[in-house]
Amino acid sequence: MVTRFLNVATAFVTLCIFVLPASASEDGFYGGVTIGHFDAEEQGITSAGNGLGVIAGYSFNKYLDVEASMFDAGDHADLGMKAKGFSLSVVGNYDISENWEVFAELGGISLDLDIDEATTTFDAQGSATLSDGRDSSLFYGYGVKYNVGKWSLFAKRALADTDADFDIFTLGATYHFR
Repeated sequence: MVTRFLNVATAFVTLCIFVLPASASEDGFYGGVTIGHFDAEEQGITSAGNGLGVIAGYSFNKYLDVEASMFDAGDHADLGMKAKGFSLSVVGNYDISENWEVFAELGGISLDLDIDEATTTFDAQGSATLSDGRDSSLFYGYGVKYNVGKWSLFAKRALADTDADFDIFTLGATYHFR
């Protein structure tokens, strides 16, 4: 499944680079910071945590970006879990006015879970449902962005189906180095 996703994503990115119109003022590198609220759910138990992150990306044109992020997903005491991670994604943008855009994002997310065995969740057979180590999954997100000069302010919601299912709300700011 991951190979199929990578093949489709590569074909989509290649098509967008060569077919969609590009402008010298719309392409280039950008970087920024985020603050996120992470709702996690496992075995009917929900937990919330807050964390900070950094973003780096490249805009091929006004419609298509590739973006990487590193973040802290917070301390989820109710699940006995702490998480840090990174993501890599393709972002499609669409202008709705001079300064406003909507966007959709599809990518991969990888989390490094630190589990407290004394407070973790258990399934019906008595086995721990969360375990220490790396957990990876596909994710998708959508949001709105406000552009002013070389700055962009955005709000985004993303969903990831890892061992603990994450519903993520992020506020962020990026600076475009074009």
